[in-house]
Amino acid sequence: MLLFITITGCQFNSQKYKAGDLPVIDFSKDYPEKKLHFQDIADVEYVPLETTNDVLLGMANLRYVSDKYIVLYDLQQDKVFVFNRNGKALSHFCHKGQGGQEYIGISNLFFDEKNEEIYVSDFSTYRLLVYSISGDYKRTIKYSNDFIFLYAYNFDDSTLLVYDYAINNTYNNKPPYMLMSKKDGSIVSNIDIRLPVRYTNRVIEEIDMGGGQKGTTARSIDTWTNLHDGQDFILSEISSDTIYRFTRNRELTPMLVCTPSVHSSAPPRVWSVLLTTNKFIVLKITTLSLKDDVSETLMYEFETGQTYKPSFANDDFRGALWYPGVAVVGIDTPKNMYASMVPAKFLRLFYKEMKSKGKFEKFEKMPDEDDNPGVMIVKFK
Repeated sequence: MLLFITITGCQFNSQKYKAGDLPVIDFSKDYPEKKLHFQDIADVEYVPLETTNDVLLGMANLRYVSDKYIVLYDLQQDKVFVFNRNGKALSHFCHKGQGGQEYIGISNLFFDEKNEEIYVSDFSTYRLLVYSISGDYKRTIKYSNDFIFLYAYNFDDSTLLVYDYAINNTYNNKPPYMLMSKKDGSIVSNIDIRLPVRYTNRVIEEIDMGGGQKGTTARSIDTWTNLHDGQDFILSEISSDTIYRFTRNRELTPMLVCTPSVHSSAPPRVWSVLLTTNKFIVLKITTLSLKDDVSETLMYEFETGQTYKPSFANDDFRGALWYPGVAVVGIDTPKNMYASMVPAKFLRLFYKEMKSKGKFEKFEKMPDEDDNPGVMIVKFK
């Protein structure tokens, strides 16, 4: 990996290091397995989301969980929902349309709790529309179509942390991470990470259709690039041999390196972060290939330096195995917290057993199968 110092607007403070000082994850090594009981390392809470005639969730995409709010949007309805921490619906709105204060569709959203502002990303129009927590329109941020981002994070009072998702030859020499102004969508600064080659998680391969005919098949392979870690951010671009921590003070610090390089094999074998806490980090190692779609989960302990293949037994659900999923790691949560949706049918299935353990104290009744899902909130010890 090539590292360049990029100065655009302001300079980041990147700490110097020796490669030998960093923990190394060896992709070629067969690490031992280790079973962990969820309840030994975390406190688990289940929050039911209120169900009413006008608060009905279809394909819910959970985006934000804190000690005060739960914020999500519905993929089918293009509708935003805000609940309090106990699952009571506070507001919901849909501003889908062609007007200047409306969005064509919700590509994603993120929440600024301090200012109680909801940012709706409308990828098709290169805009961020900002609404109050009750859905009142506040402003529009128009950004350049020179880059593509589906996800952004609330970095500070004036900027957003943005990941440039566009992958082609033009973008290979561009920094993937940047800070964007909340005021006018301009790029305030680039983060000093550059990569010689950038990969996409969308894999396209040629197939033989018979009779001398060739075709192509494609699939998006689950990977992730960013993770909010309390006041900090974990940057794990799949084309990088290094995983970084980026702080609110704009310090960029390497955390882990991998061997062999992600660029050393074809198809590439890449990594991304699923979960991080004060005590450990959970990684997903993936081959970017349709023919050899091999992936594994690894866990590295910061204090002991041990690396192993974890399996998590959730004793609340009769020892059922649990793994942090790529589809939900983009959820914005406080440090040492993880959150995910739990379908109502599973909450109903284990309701009696869980109630006896005091886990369903917030449920007024046994959930119906048609009720809204609940949210599992995990606070690591």
